Amino acid sequence: MKALLLPLLGVAALPLLGVSACQSARADEMVMARQNAVNKDAPWLTLKSTEANTAVTAQFNPKEVSIDKSVPWKTHKGSNTDPPALEFTGAQPKKLDVELMFDLFESKGDVYSQYISALEQLALIQDETKRPPLVTVTWGTMPAFQGVISHLNVKYTMFLPDGTPCRATASIRMKQATSLLNSAESRDEHCSSDRDCGTGEICRSGFCADP
Repeated sequence: MKALLLPLLGVAALPLLGVSACQSARADEMVMARQNAVNKDAPWLTLKSTEANTAVTAQFNPKEVSIDKSVPWKTHKGSNTDPPALEFTGAQPKKLDVELMFDLFESKGDVYSQYISALEQLALIQDETKRPPLVTVTWGTMPAFQGVISHLNVKYTMFLPDGTPCRATASIRMKQATSLLNSAESRDEHCSSDRDCGTGEICRSGFCADP
């Protein structure tokens, strides 16, 4: 009977071990983040609009930043060699992914009003430009990254008794860019025929215009 119980206990303990490991890993992240916060001389990762007075400085520096660069190639039409000839189809922007944690539990603060609200402003349409702003990410000696926020996901993980969010994790994805257009400006781009223009517009001297 004991020989049968031991394997069963081992199998039953596996989920508990998994939960314990996840909790331990999360605790380690919190400890590392707090250790970074103690070092007042450390540079802080900052996201700042280049067009408005909006900026967000990380409360805790991230443990990693991912930068991805795709280089699109396709097989050249009619190629009969092995390996086939490849045709470059155009440049693609770099992509940056970073996750930031904000924790105001000890001070009983509101992470939305102090951090997340400003972060959202960097992804919302501005009245003046009719598009979200150009954003620059800086962190110490790491090369600055300029572009737009293409995806923002905020997960609130702790609340005060009155429902105030006091802890959150923000996952941010950006696309590299140096110049931006809104939808109206893009319609004013060069055209070769009326089909390149918006509804009710015609192509005149290489530009979309009203008839």
